[in-house]
Amino acid sequence: MDYLNPNVPLDYYHDNCPTLMALKLVNQKWKLPILWQIGLHQELHYNQLKRQLIGITNTMLAKSLRELDGDGLVLRHQFDTTPPTVTYALTDQGKQLLITLEGLREFGEIG
Repeated sequence: MDYLNPNVPLDYYHDNCPTLMALKLVNQKWKLPILWQIGLHQELHYNQLKRQLIGITNTMLAKSLRELDGDGLVLRHQFDTTPPTVTYALTDQGKQLLITLEGLREFGEIG
């Protein structure tokens, strides 16, 4: 599909629009704040991340991290310790998304 051609009519919701596909990856209340915090700190333990996100429940944080990991935006690293230690970092794809979101943040500061 030629998404940049103004002469081609598109059904954005059925033609796998790349922009909408990207937005679906982060279309949940906590995903952007999670990505942002991991990006700011480079790597965070689960409890460190939870402390940075006031109001998030353990269930929602675990679900969101699982989805972000599954979508290839976050890398989960489990250490072989007792008790288990887990850290989260951004993948290259997650870092690229944050660069894109920085422009959106700057736009939000204008208005």
